[in-house]
Amino acid sequence: SDGGFVYDGRRYRGTLRLIADQGRVRVVNVLDIEGYLRGVVPSEMQASWPAEALKAQAVAARTYTLLHLDASREYDVCATIDCQVYRGREVEHPASDAAIAATAGEVLTYGGVFARTYYHADSGGVIASSAEVWGSEIPYLQAFQDVASGGPHATWSARLDPRGVAAQLAAIGVRVGTPQRLIVRETSSSGRVVRAEVLGSDGRAVLAGVTLRTQLRAWGLKSTRFVMTGDLTLRGEGWGHGVGMSQYGARALALAGYGYAQILGFYYPETRLQRLTVQAQR
Repeated sequence: SDGGFVYDGRRYRGTLRLIADQGRVRVVNVLDIEGYLRGVVPSEMQASWPAEALKAQAVAARTYTLLHLDASREYDVCATIDCQVYRGREVEHPASDAAIAATAGEVLTYGGVFARTYYHADSGGVIASSAEVWGSEIPYLQAFQDVASGGPHATWSARLDPRGVAAQLAAIGVRVGTPQRLIVRETSSSGRVVRAEVLGSDGRAVLAGVTLRTQLRAWGLKSTRFVMTGDLTLRGEGWGHGVGMSQYGARALALAGYGYAQILGFYYPETRLQRLTVQAQR
C-alpha cells in the first residue's frame, strides 16, 4: 500500500513488474525518476562526499536516465555498471537525498536535447573523448587534461594471469596458446590503449575497439590508460572508460570550492544547465 516492496532481500520504491521471457522472468522496478535517483546517487558516489559533488552526480544521473527513456522497451535502464548502479532503498542517505532535492528537475542539455552525461570513477589525469572510446564525435565530450583526483584509483599496477587471459580469449574464439607478452601497438590522444597484440606460445592476436576494451576489463584492468612495465606487468591510471565526468575529479573540484554547476560545466563544456517544467494539458 505504501508503493514499496522487497525483492531478493532488498527494499525498493515503486512497484514490481514481472515479465515472462522464454522460460525466465525479467524483474522490472517501476518508479518515478526522483525516487529512482535516491537509489542511484549513493550507489554511484559515496554519500559522505562534498554536497556539490553529490549535486553534480544527481544532475548527471537524472539527465542520463531521461535520455534513455524508451516506451517501446520493457525497461529504460539496467541496474548495473553497464547503465547506472541502482540498489534501491537500502543505500538511501540523507546527504544524497538532499543533493537530489536541491537539484530537482535539473538536467544538462545541448542543442535543445538532453546531453549524453557519461561519467566514470577516475580519468587517471586525462579525460577521454567519445570519439576515441566509442567512435562517435560529440562536441562536449572531448579529451582534455583533468584535475588531480587524489583518489585511490589514480594510479595502480597489475600483472596479467596467463591462464585467465587465455581463457577469456578462447571464449571469443581466439587461441594463442599460453600468453607470454602483451604489446601496446597504438594509443589514443588521451593516452589510452586502442590497439594491442597478445603474443602466445602458439600464435599471436591483435585486439582493438570494443573487443580490446571488453578483454581488458575481463582481465581485471581498471582502465585502458596504462603502459607495459614488463612482458605481462603494467602500470595504469584511472578507473572506467574516461569519458565525461570523473567522479573523483568532481570530488576534488568540490573540495576546492567549485559549485555543482561549475563542476558540470568543467566536464560537459558547452552544455546548458536547465530545470524541467511540466505543462498541464488542456
